[in-house]
Amino acid sequence: MKTAELFEAADRYNYADWLISEWGIKRLASGTQGDIFQHPHYENIVVKVFDTDKAYAKYLAWCLDNQSNRYVPPIQSTAKKSGLNFVFFKKLTPAKHTVVMKMLKDIVKAAGEIVDVQPNEISSLQDLWDGEWARLAKWSKDKDFAAFAGFMAKATRSSSFYNDLHDKNVMMDGDQVVFIDPLGQN
Repeated sequence: MKTAELFEAADRYNYADWLISEWGIKRLASGTQGDIFQHPHYENIVVKVFDTDKAYAKYLAWCLDNQSNRYVPPIQSTAKKSGLNFVFFKKLTPAKHTVVMKMLKDIVKAAGEIVDVQPNEISSLQDLWDGEWARLAKWSKDKDFAAFAGFMAKATRSSSFYNDLHDKNVMMDGDQVVFIDPLGQN
């Protein structure tokens, strides 16, 4: 199946059910606003399909402008057809909670006492609020994480979006933690 056929499917039917029933395409994950499918021809590519997820659209725009940042998913291409958004990106692997927490605790510890939360108080990425993201953006020694933290601080400061970084929204690209969908919409 060609990519164009994916778009035609979106025109005619409920995209998820149609892709699964007609083409046998495997759904890898479902969220409240979209689905992730295995690309039918490329084992190392997945396709995220969503319609009106403003929080993800905001993050996607930032990711496209920051593809050199190692914390963002490696996006191959994007397309829009019949009100649906298609994002083609490198297939990643699930992140273990312990690996993510070690990374975050190391970053918080390196930032020093500037950050209100202490490393031993963090049990989830959702424990960080916009003020702590802002301080991490300013004081993190990891420039890529500082840029990501700056995005999170700005986005979560508004009443439109909230920090939605739970274990299912964090993946791994080899040994690198990647944030795939860090915002939720209020």
